[in-house]
Amino acid sequence: MVSLEQRQALASLAEVDQHLKKFQMLLNGQYPRGPGKDSGDVRELLLEAICSNNSAGFKEAASKISERKITADSDWCNDDYLLFLLLLGNEKYGRPLSFLKNVIEARGKNPNPIPRKINDVFAALERQEFGMDGEYCFLKIPFLYLAGKLRLDSAAAQKALSALTAPHFFDHFSPFLKLLTQKAHDLVLTDRQPLPTETTAQLMEGFENHAKNLSLRQWWRVIVVLPGRIHLAIIGLILSLGLIPILFGFGKGLAETWKSDQHRVRPTKMTVAEAHEVNSSLPSEAITLAKSLAPQDAPGQNKYASIVVETEPILNATPAFVVEISHPTKAISNAFAFVQVAGENSRSFTIVPIERDSGRFRAILPEQAKGTKICFVFSVEIEPGETIDTVAKSTILRPIQ
Repeated sequence: MVSLEQRQALASLAEVDQHLKKFQMLLNGQYPRGPGKDSGDVRELLLEAICSNNSAGFKEAASKISERKITADSDWCNDDYLLFLLLLGNEKYGRPLSFLKNVIEARGKNPNPIPRKINDVFAALERQEFGMDGEYCFLKIPFLYLAGKLRLDSAAAQKALSALTAPHFFDHFSPFLKLLTQKAHDLVLTDRQPLPTETTAQLMEGFENHAKNLSLRQWWRVIVVLPGRIHLAIIGLILSLGLIPILFGFGKGLAETWKSDQHRVRPTKMTVAEAHEVNSSLPSEAITLAKSLAPQDAPGQNKYASIVVETEPILNATPAFVVEISHPTKAISNAFAFVQVAGENSRSFTIVPIERDSGRFRAILPEQAKGTKICFVFSVEIEPGETIDTVAKSTILRPIQ
């Protein structure tokens, strides 16, 4: 575990080291303001490009590094901070850096066991192997968080927590790796993906709470996933009661009902059709709601904008599902969501329930008809030099169960 004393010591180090301070701000979802392009430090340039989501700036800074000589004893090859930024930008911007594999191979010649284990993690990230495997697997967690790809299920969280609780593990790391470790610890506790049920008691409680609302089709899905011995018991009960003739007629009716109702499928991805600032194209009620999204107590120098993201119409009718909206580098301060049927009056819409999860929001959708559009309206901080259009286009929509 990362103790309070260790956190305070690390915070003191970050206050006197601007490189650490800016990276700490990035981990906390803040935009590090600094000299940026006026600085000769390539780490400053890479960090500035990642924070501003500037892929061209990142590739330009990284190209200068690619000209350097790659050797096992080179200072820049053994700079964990620099290599982490290169790996992160490489993942975010289409994997343009082919020289990273050679750098990692050179680092692998280090006889010290701790740097070798850290390098194994970096090698796995370069190969896009994101599973919680290896002794220092928890270092992958802040990387995936910054790349917008963190999906911690119960098993992965348990593996990471087991590694994080190893005795004295924190003492062997550099201040930069300690920042990563501290963030990994916090994310394991706060960002583990919720599961519908994790124990038999929770499953039974769920049935008791929702049994009266389950449709015939949903009950059929429950029966299908039951173990084989339960199926045999049901068949034996039916035979003993002489209900076969009745169920033949019932089964025929069920098949006809199934055919008459279009098979519902949860979308596997959501495609953004439009992303723009709030304007008169929204229903008047939605415009009124959008005006209340920006934080009322935000510092005067901060500018918040309300942005609209609309999906393409859904291709097939869906069951109930959830859509999550997030941004790879920014925390969304507030949001609401609504649905519209494509082709209908654009002023007709239905607000859906929404759930906050740190800097992300999830819309909880009931069954949807084919052709429905999902709209998110959210508030986010716009930094100097950014445009609403670039921020809007970087948002991520993800359908989940």
